[in-house]
Amino acid sequence: QEMKKYNINMKKSFFWLTGSSSVLKEIETIDELKDGMAVLSVVPNAVKSGSKSASLSIGISFESNAYLASIYAIKILTQEKEVGDIKVGIVSPPDISVNFLKLKELDIQIPFDFFEISSTIYNSDGKIVKQDGKLLHNN
Repeated sequence: QEMKKYNINMKKSFFWLTGSSSVLKEIETIDELKDGMAVLSVVPNAVKSGSKSASLSIGISFESNAYLASIYAIKILTQEKEVGDIKVGIVSPPDISVNFLKLKELDIQIPFDFFEISSTIYNSDGKIVKQDGKLLHNN
C-alpha cells in the first residue's frame, strides 16, 4: 500500500525474489499478491510453467552454482590450487529464465538478447519451449 502512494498502477515497481528457498516456495502466494508488479528473481527456478511464476530471472541456477563449487573442490582436493588462489567464478552468460505468459500479462517487453541467451523459456501460453539452452520440439 505504501508503494501505491507513489506508483498507483505499480508499473514502475517490481517484486525482487532472492535465493531464499522459503520465499521461492511461496511463488504462488507472491503471484496472487503482486498487485500488477512484475516478479523478478536471481534464481531461475522461480520461473515456472503456467501463470504461477516469476516473470523473469537473471542469475545462477542451483545446478550451475553446484557445478562451479565442485570444480573448486576438485582443484583444492587434488592440490592443484590453494583456496586463496582461486578466483571468484563468474557464470557467463548467466542463467536466464523467461515466462512470456507473465510478461504478456504485464505488457512488458524484454531485449532480444535476453531471449536469445535464455537457458529456459516458457511461451505466451506458459508452456516450456526451451530448457537447459536447448529448444524442445515437442511443444
